[in-house]
Amino acid sequence: MKENLPTIITLLQGLKGLTKQEAEVFIRICSKKSVSVKDVITIFSELGTNICRSNAYKIVETFTQEHLIFPIDNETNAQHYKAIHPKTLLEQLKGDHAKLEGEIALLVESYETADYDDKDPKILSRILKSESEIHTESHILHQKQCHLYIIHQEDERLTTFFSSFKPLGKIISGNTNVILFATETQETKGIIELTKRIDKEGNLRVFGSLLHDPEKYDYYYEKEVKHHR
Repeated sequence: MKENLPTIITLLQGLKGLTKQEAEVFIRICSKKSVSVKDVITIFSELGTNICRSNAYKIVETFTQEHLIFPIDNETNAQHYKAIHPKTLLEQLKGDHAKLEGEIALLVESYETADYDDKDPKILSRILKSESEIHTESHILHQKQCHLYIIHQEDERLTTFFSSFKPLGKIISGNTNVILFATETQETKGIIELTKRIDKEGNLRVFGSLLHDPEKYDYYYEKEVKHHR
């Protein structure tokens, strides 16, 4: 697939400071459910380059700092990482929009979405540690045919953050910050509770708690969605 995504590769080089091969590695990470540092070494090897473990750690750190991947919890001792959703990448790399959207569509087709069908509590309830991770989970839920209600308190500092959810669902000005999601049949439904915090640099950040909890969904739907229609 990498040969069919030249615009994304170019933008990752220009806007994220990656090398051409690092950009190709990231694209391959997008097609995997998650990767460890060892997996990154393997991907480089498949692309014809052998790198040592210390360099692989540096590259993973760069991808993380550039908000291209984020750490996830898993059953193994090795830390695993997941790529941000391609639609989140689109929001980061808006430039040559016409070409990019076509390539993003190709990337979406290969993107590994989380499987919630096994009802594993560790997957059904977990912390989302960054805005990128919140966006990614929201895109995954939307891709899984969930209807989203994005409820937020008025805060000018977060206007851009909440506006970016417009393609995913209905944005409602309410009394709390939460994202509700549910399938048409209501078989799957829950919330992403959003929390605002100030980081060490004094910047406002948003964190989330994803809960597959029908009761909390119903509570916020009655209190916020119906009330603010």
